[in-house]
Amino acid sequence: MVVGGGLGGIRAALDLAEARKDVILVDKAPCIGGLMAQLDRTFPTNNCDLCTVAPFTAKEGRGGHLDMRGLTTVTAVSGKEGNFTVSLMTAPRFINVEKCTACGECQRQFPDCVDFAPGLDPRAPTCMRYPKATPYAYVIDMAKCADKEGLKKCCPVGAIEPDALPKTEEVQCGSIILAAGADLFDPGNIGDTAPRYPVAAAQYPNHLDYFGYKNQPDVVTSLEYERLLSASGPTGGKLLRPSNGQPPKRVAWIQCVGSRGLQKGAGGYCSSACCMFALKEAIVTRERFDSEIETTIFYMDMRTFGKDYEKYLTRAKEQYGVRLVHSRPHDVLRPEGVDRLQVSYTVDAEPKLITEEFDMVVLSTGFKMNAEVKKLAENLGLELYADGFPKTDCFNAVASSVPGVYVCGTIQGGKDIPETMTQASAASCLAGGKVAVTPRPQAEPPALMGQ
Repeated sequence: MVVGGGLGGIRAALDLAEARKDVILVDKAPCIGGLMAQLDRTFPTNNCDLCTVAPFTAKEGRGGHLDMRGLTTVTAVSGKEGNFTVSLMTAPRFINVEKCTACGECQRQFPDCVDFAPGLDPRAPTCMRYPKATPYAYVIDMAKCADKEGLKKCCPVGAIEPDALPKTEEVQCGSIILAAGADLFDPGNIGDTAPRYPVAAAQYPNHLDYFGYKNQPDVVTSLEYERLLSASGPTGGKLLRPSNGQPPKRVAWIQCVGSRGLQKGAGGYCSSACCMFALKEAIVTRERFDSEIETTIFYMDMRTFGKDYEKYLTRAKEQYGVRLVHSRPHDVLRPEGVDRLQVSYTVDAEPKLITEEFDMVVLSTGFKMNAEVKKLAENLGLELYADGFPKTDCFNAVASSVPGVYVCGTIQGGKDIPETMTQASAASCLAGGKVAVTPRPQAEPPALMGQ
């Protein structure tokens, strides 16, 4: 069983299916694809993300050994390596996936009833997480629907099932791969997490307020900026300021928000991918939208350690003119009557406060352990680090402390897409050793002409 339908989970499940091992892929989301399906481009090639992930999510690419289940969570696990019993709960979609053609009639007539949450919502251009989502069907939020009969009648193929109920099931499996991913640090909701440094937390009780994320619409997270860049995003791929709908002329990135810091709820570790995706977003901004847009990245250290990543950094500076400032900004403010954001910071060469104006500020948020996934890991008996990530061996980073349970992707710690794919294939190799090969029935050869 593979838990998590992001890119790592998809890769692990497909590797097992290609090896003729029966595999169940479960994800709590209504469709697979995970975080990558919400991105615009991937570094260092700047390829389209959807073009990369679509072949893996297509039904034709799954083979006959893969059973995919959306809106499904793991509620309990018992047993041991080679003989696990997993309890599953599948929430109702209220739409028959086999009948739904994704015509969009339900969304047009009852827009508030269609469940949708990809970030920066304006419910356009589609109410699925991404174009040609897998499965290619809508999801109904019955709690928001006052006219269930009207909603049911609006579907031309009769796919809406307002009386659907949750389903529970127990399945047997030989091994488990946890590929449930991680959360992104939320600079607007640091919650009640106990601070790592109580003295610093007492001095700065609302440590992220000075970045302005809660009250300044032009301060966005890196994922929200990706949605603005993406053709499947709320602006149809047009880079516009959320505050006034105008194109920005100056954009700044602030690194290590939620990572390597003293912020309440932040991790003391490096999330590994933030430097590169900030460089990517800055390059794409100048390459696709306007070469005159000034892009500035405020950083602690540029950790470009992957294959050709240093070349990517050099290209960003020399070819695209991305400006790098070695500093952690003091605050992001918008004084009354001023249309732009003011970023204050200091640099080593000048012992004075510098203030610059920007149209948008992007907070490069790091990864943190998801609370529900952490609870599942604890129920499985996995040993965890203080930050909630599973403990693994230095020379076998996909094997957890429980035999037969493997991890891959950002659930094991912050990492980029290439490393996630590598870990997914490694985890599938180890997990597949505990599962027997299931022969697939051979198709009958086509009859020859004249027979």
